[in-house]
Amino acid sequence: MDEGILIEESLIRSEKERKELEKKGYKIVRKKEDENLIHVFDEDKTALYCNKDESIFWVSLLASTLCRIIITERLTTVILFSKRVQTYSFRIPRNVAIKGIREIYRNVSTFQEFIIKYLNFLNENNDDKLIEWLRETIKEKKGNL
Repeated sequence: MDEGILIEESLIRSEKERKELEKKGYKIVRKKEDENLIHVFDEDKTALYCNKDESIFWVSLLASTLCRIIITERLTTVILFSKRVQTYSFRIPRNVAIKGIREIYRNVSTFQEFIIKYLNFLNENNDDKLIEWLRETIKEKKGNL
């Protein structure tokens, strides 16, 4: 159970298992819906949601969407809606991108904290960054031979 965030109640065998999953950031739902509330951030009362297949996440305050996170198998795109739209894309595997959401959302109290930590997580785990580092290392090694 490392792939997503949502777990349907019918798949849980005991209360102990439920508590362990919740501690790891999984959200237990009766049934996966088109709109699933994952978490409400305490201080700013913004809410984190996801769709049924956990490919689109969004943060809302009342009827306004503040952020949208789109996760595919190899690419994660974060779109921030404020005075101007800001878009960030990262080449990162789906399971890693979702794991980042699971690890971060329950340890912060505001949307701002969440998005800053999540963008840092994505940047640190970005495949493009790793590939560039490997290229630089290989160039240096060739230059030293």
